[in-house]
Order: sequence, then C-alpha cells, then structure tokens
Amino acid sequence: MIRNGNPALRRVHSMCDSEALLERSTYGGIAKKSIYFVLLTFVAAAGSFLGLYLVADIMYTHSNLIIGLLVGSVIGSLVASMIAIFNPNATAVAGSIYAVLQGFVMGFTALMVTMAGFGGEVFAALLATIGVFGIMMVLYSTGVIRVGSAFRKFMLSALLGVLFVNLILFMVALIAPGNRFWDLFFGNNFLAIGINVVMVILASLMILFDLSRMTQIVEAGLDKRFEWVASFSLLITLIWLYMEFLRLFIRIASRSR
Repeated sequence: MIRNGNPALRRVHSMCDSEALLERSTYGGIAKKSIYFVLLTFVAAAGSFLGLYLVADIMYTHSNLIIGLLVGSVIGSLVASMIAIFNPNATAVAGSIYAVLQGFVMGFTALMVTMAGFGGEVFAALLATIGVFGIMMVLYSTGVIRVGSAFRKFMLSALLGVLFVNLILFMVALIAPGNRFWDLFFGNNFLAIGINVVMVILASLMILFDLSRMTQIVEAGLDKRFEWVASFSLLITLIWLYMEFLRLFIRIASRSR
C-alpha cells in the first residue's frame, strides 16, 4: 500500500523490475561474439588479400590511392576502437567497423609480405597466434595461472608503456629514416628481435587479462552489452599478437637471406 501510494517508491520498484528483466552476460554469449569478431576480421583480411592480388597492376599504377585507403583504414579503425571501448552501447557496431578496417590492413600487409617472399611467415604467424591463445585458455581455465589485481595493474602499465614507446620510435623513425631508431622499429638486428620477443610475451599475457575481464563481467552479472566489450577487447589483443608474431618471423627469416 505504501509503495503504491508513493510515486518515488513506485519508480524505484519499476527500476528494480527493469534491472531484473535485463539479460545477464554469459560465457556462451561472449564466446559467440568473440567468434563473430574474429571471423569478420578474417573474412575482411582474406577478401582484401584476394581483391588486391587480383588488381595488382592497378596497385602499382594507383599506389597513392591504395596508400590513402590504407592510412584511412588505420585512422578509421583507431576512431572506431575508441568509440567501442568508451561506449558499450556502440561496441557491437563500432567493433564490427574496426574488425573490417583492421581486416583490410592485415590483408594488405599479408599481400605485401607475401610478394616480398615471406608468405610462409604469414601462415606461421596465424598458427602461432591460434596456438598461444589455446595455451592461455588452458592455463587460465585450469587455474595454473591466476590473474589477480597486481597482474592487472602490471598489464595496464605495461600496455601504456608499450604504446608510448612504439609511438615515439615510429615517429622518430619516420622523421629521420636510417638512424638507430629506424633499425629498432624496422630492422632485423638482435636488439630489434629481442624487443619483438618482449612484445609477443606481453601480447600473450594480455590474453589472460582479457579472460579475467570476461570472468569479472559474468560473475558481476552485467548485462549483455558487456559481452561485446569483452569480445572486442580480446579481438584487439589477438590482432596485436598476430602482427607481433608476423614481424618477429619476418625479422628472423630475413637474417638468413
């Protein structure tokens, strides 16, 4: 009687009922959305690889157009990733755009690498990424590796450090090509390979961070929107790991040529 006669209490009760009707995040939902993102990226990568291969002659005569598309895809994927990360309501759409644009970048990269004689490294990087993901899944699900707050803080700090250092090295390498920074970012010396190995390790550990986030989302009972957030975070990590493996394998193979 009190609740029905008090507008404020009626509103609170209505909100509670709405919350109760929300669908909660599940591991199955996260798995399906993760598969969707990965397949979308793979299809976009394979499509761009085959499409650009079929018009290879046009690529040479209209290289500025292709480079413009590549730069636009990189910038567009960066914007889409920011939207997907900071707005859970838009993660499904923005994450899909990111997957398609990154797929184009990956397909273009794979084609250029293949034409340079490193086609085997493209396939090896894909297999290595799948293998590392499977190993991390087993280690996390069996409890061999436990992810605590200290690990999460370390990974966030390491990720920010990696982004900052890579950005600085890349900018310096572009401004003054041919210097030591150029060799660190694009070269195949032992120091560059060592840095690349560290990146692979960090990207591999980031998978554990993503799996831990999935567990937190499900156990906290967050609504279905956050399934997209968790799946998108994993997609970013897998793409990062693949690109680092590709760079590492190309560097190692180029030393024997």
